[in-house]
Amino acid sequence: MRILVAQVTRMGDMLQTTPMIRALKHENPDATITVLVRDMGRIIAQRNSDIDDVIVYNEDDMYQHLHSKDSDRLLQAYGLAEQFIETLKAGQFDIAYNCTHSLTSTMLLKLAGIPNVVGAQLNPYHQYVIEGNGPACFFASVLNRELSELNLCDIFRYFAPESDAQRELVFEVSDTDRAEANALLAEHGIGEDDLLVCMQLGASDLDKRWPAESFGRLAHMIREKHNAKIALLGVRSEAPLAEAFEEIAPGIAAHLFGKSSVPVLAAILERSGVLVSNDTGTMHVAAAVGCPVVLMSVGYVHFRETGPYAEGCVALERRREHLGGSDLMKSDPNARVGIEPEHAMCATNFVLAGCNTDTWHDVTNNTNFENIDAYQSSFGQDGCLTWHSLERRPYRRIDLVRQVYRLSWIEYLRGAADEKSDASFLNRASHGFDAIDPREHNTWISDLAAEFDALAQLADTGARKAQELAAGLGQQSSMKWAKERVTELMQIDEDIRVYGEVHEACRPLVILAKFERENLQGTNPRLLAIATQAIYDHLRQRAMLAAYKTHFTGKLLLEPAESTAQAPRHATA
Repeated sequence: MRILVAQVTRMGDMLQTTPMIRALKHENPDATITVLVRDMGRIIAQRNSDIDDVIVYNEDDMYQHLHSKDSDRLLQAYGLAEQFIETLKAGQFDIAYNCTHSLTSTMLLKLAGIPNVVGAQLNPYHQYVIEGNGPACFFASVLNRELSELNLCDIFRYFAPESDAQRELVFEVSDTDRAEANALLAEHGIGEDDLLVCMQLGASDLDKRWPAESFGRLAHMIREKHNAKIALLGVRSEAPLAEAFEEIAPGIAAHLFGKSSVPVLAAILERSGVLVSNDTGTMHVAAAVGCPVVLMSVGYVHFRETGPYAEGCVALERRREHLGGSDLMKSDPNARVGIEPEHAMCATNFVLAGCNTDTWHDVTNNTNFENIDAYQSSFGQDGCLTWHSLERRPYRRIDLVRQVYRLSWIEYLRGAADEKSDASFLNRASHGFDAIDPREHNTWISDLAAEFDALAQLADTGARKAQELAAGLGQQSSMKWAKERVTELMQIDEDIRVYGEVHEACRPLVILAKFERENLQGTNPRLLAIATQAIYDHLRQRAMLAAYKTHFTGKLLLEPAESTAQAPRHATA
């Protein structure tokens, strides 16, 4: 079998795809796996023994030709595109996993004639559609990030059905890399026996950067307490960020901006005691080589989804109304402030002490965490990454909704229930919350379950109408009668759409059903009606599952000693 994995975004995204690639290799040990990446992802693929071949997609020259408004260069752009399509065709791939979801990637895979594509693709009618449970969950989650508890690595892993849990990113460091890293550090006075603490001041967006001045204050504290050597990492263009750092902490850090290749960067992180970082590709490299991360989750960062995929990391976040919303209009202008260097110092001490949960309050030294949330990463019994609160905080309705979706998505992706792992996750999560008011909590449970039940009823109405249409079409009913039924179904679709807009907790399920409707193919009216009935049935089953998980979650959090909930169990999709 010849497998293509398309990931033509950033370096960090390529790293986040490596657990899926490892799962594919385990499931298909004799398969040849090729990855399609941009040039920045090439080195990540080359340092992964699960990958047999790399195809680099360099679109810059092609787009420059297209935007030149020159007819000759326009022809050159088409020539480059044609050459690239021929390269893909020559691969004779049996299946492609599209982890990018851009229109460009779907067109490339379509033109290459790959017979089976998982993820975003163009159907025979050249419509953009989503195929596979994992890809559908990916879209439903990232479009409702505040309700998502799953790391992208775990969602990507379920692009491949029946894949085993892979609890690591993959980047292989060589002895040559280590030797170059040691030599570079030695040039800056950092010996092999020194405790090394690395910092990443930059990020792809200003909103995602913790202030450089705060990094400087933190560096002073670390240097004083641990006698550690500090190294500032990043690309050459991020070097100006060190000016503000130097005003606070002059001369105490080695500036390594642009001085190392990615493999040497990985070797530096491999020997580092901790990386204090914004949400960056460097953070993912650290996770891949076993360097624990203290993540400054600021701006619109949603660490549950994009944080370091590794155990023993800590994420700090200012308590706020919106949690990492992907809509920049929701971005809190104050989200970059609030986390103080003292909070980051507590997290750094905790990581350097081995991340023993029992020691958290010892290392905080009575630091005020009233408006700051601190989370520790670990892998749950379900095989997925989880973030557990180190500081007790109020339990809110959105916490209930996120927990319900985590349990629902995993069962949906896995295709089977595992209430022991569900109970384990919830029991661990309960330790991070203040005492829950049973009266308020029961109201949330009742209202949320009712919202899911009402959505299930709407879906049931749609299923019955679609079944009626399919039966009538099989009996050669009149065109007028068929149009009336179709009009009724269109109204039900609109009612479901509006219901999802009004009831935010139901929106991911509504979006998932929308994807399925858009994936409908063919021209036979009766077969389309039967397929439509199945979509409504799936929506009903998922809504009923979410209602069940609501009762399960609510009861277990109120009575954590119990391992099961006495709620009616419904069939799942």
